[in-house]
Amino acid sequence: ELSIDKNGNYSLKAGQSMALQELEDILSGAAVNNPLTQTVVIRADRDCSWNHVAQALNVCYRVGLRDVKTSVADR
Repeated sequence: ELSIDKNGNYSLKAGQSMALQELEDILSGAAVNNPLTQTVVIRADRDCSWNHVAQALNVCYRVGLRDVKTSVADR
């Protein structure tokens, strides 16, 4: 699960925040290791800018991950 907080910070599995490039590196490895079965769930805070969600989606598609789902995080 990829989380995006209201300030646009990215984190995986509720871990530490990371830059978009670091996220891309991690997701690229996931795509190589599980090209047909890797699912990404993007869970964004309802107050975050859509731009942050779009950047995360672009990273997923750029590294070859196609099974991507989005949701809004409840408070």
